[in-house]
Amino acid sequence: MNAKLLTMAVVLLFVNDAHAMGRSRKSSAPAAPQVTLARPVRQVRLASVWTRPFVFPNGSQIDLHYDLDTMLRTAVADQGQFAPTDGTESVPCDIEVQIRAAVSTAEFNNTELGIRFGYTPTGDIGTWTGLQGQLSAKIGTLGMDFSLWQCTLGRCSAIASTYADHKTTQIDGSLEIDLGVITTGPGFVTNTKFGNALRKIMADGISKLAATARLNELTWKSQVKEVHPDQGTLIFDAGAAKRIQTNQQFTVYAVTPSTSECEVYRPVAHIRTTQTESLSSVAAIEELLDVRGIQVGDVVTVR
Repeated sequence: MNAKLLTMAVVLLFVNDAHAMGRSRKSSAPAAPQVTLARPVRQVRLASVWTRPFVFPNGSQIDLHYDLDTMLRTAVADQGQFAPTDGTESVPCDIEVQIRAAVSTAEFNNTELGIRFGYTPTGDIGTWTGLQGQLSAKIGTLGMDFSLWQCTLGRCSAIASTYADHKTTQIDGSLEIDLGVITTGPGFVTNTKFGNALRKIMADGISKLAATARLNELTWKSQVKEVHPDQGTLIFDAGAAKRIQTNQQFTVYAVTPSTSECEVYRPVAHIRTTQTESLSSVAAIEELLDVRGIQVGDVVTVR
């Protein structure tokens, strides 16, 4: 009887030890890196914001053109996903990203006096001219369209578009207008809440563009600066300042001579970032796609 108990104790001890060893081996296995989609900062050229001059109740012609271009540049720069550029130098085959914006509707009213002014997609609206003094008005509709384009060799394709207005952006549409003072577009922007409303709508619209799932259809390029075959790594010239993070995947391309007007790119490797600094990143070579291998000067793009 004692011998049986002893045998059972030995068996149980062996089983428990085996389970414990199994758990230990499982917990010590390294976790696979969590890969995230790269969303690097892209340089964009800003097209002039479309708007239509309209007549104020005091008869003044209100043109917002200059103010809108300045506001759009600020909104794009503040968002951080895009970097506005003047684009003064361009190579014919380079791909240019553009942001276009338009004030599609700018409608204002005072229901007590029956006054409406501004414009809609169907044309100008206005029922008064020569009115003076203080005027309380409300924004009936202030809406803007935003779109993201990719252009090369003079041909452009729309990648994404969105819309924002004073309602979706939750703006108080009340305005106090001194018709004896405001006679120009800059005066309307500076001396009323209208300027703040425009800025918030632009910030909302650009944020929506930056969040589009189609963002990575836009071309983005970096360049291989060092290759270390013995370590299975390389260094390319984009880092944290361009929103590159670790464990993001990229494809390396070799530039192939071509008889056509533009260069041809051949994929040679898949890589994953393992370390990022402000201006550069280190990446592990995960898969070679071409016996040529990777060379300094090769192009890196988002995978």
